[in-house]
Amino acid sequence: MNSEQPGQPWGMCAAFGCPLLGSLGSEGQWYCFCHAHKPSSINAVITAKLRGQLAPIVETTLDIRRCGASFHQSPDLYRAIQRRLLAAGRRDLLLGANGADCSPYRPGEPNVKLWLGRLEGVLIATCAELGTARRQSATAQTALVEGPTHAAQFVETARKAIASSERVLDMEEREPGSDDEETVT
Repeated sequence: MNSEQPGQPWGMCAAFGCPLLGSLGSEGQWYCFCHAHKPSSINAVITAKLRGQLAPIVETTLDIRRCGASFHQSPDLYRAIQRRLLAAGRRDLLLGANGADCSPYRPGEPNVKLWLGRLEGVLIATCAELGTARRQSATAQTALVEGPTHAAQFVETARKAIASSERVLDMEEREPGSDDEETVT
């Protein structure tokens, strides 16, 4: 997966600091499902989101993958995941919440692999909105404009300002051809 990426352990996403596993190949490196096919200019933004707001979900997906999507050998891990998601205020992401994660062949029995897919889907959807261009408002807020608003008005205002300036009045009083500097002979 990631054998020569400095600073990233083997098997992890090639985006520096990303806590997820590298699972999709892109540009000769392995990226997680959140960084894959995204411009590298937003890698740091995605990683910050994964390590910040989405950290409980990221840790949960990694724990589920570590236990092989089976909690038979580690029921304490399942309880720790439940506490983590509840502490993060994400009751909606618990296993089988609101009838989710159930196979159509076994209704009412949540499937851990379907749960993992739902958790990863939340990560993908949240990171998908990062780096997308948002439409800017074409309307600029303005204030009352004093003075000329059109080029023709500006020219007339400029002529009046130049005609009434002291320097112009001083130059009109001088004789034509005289310079400010005295010539040395």
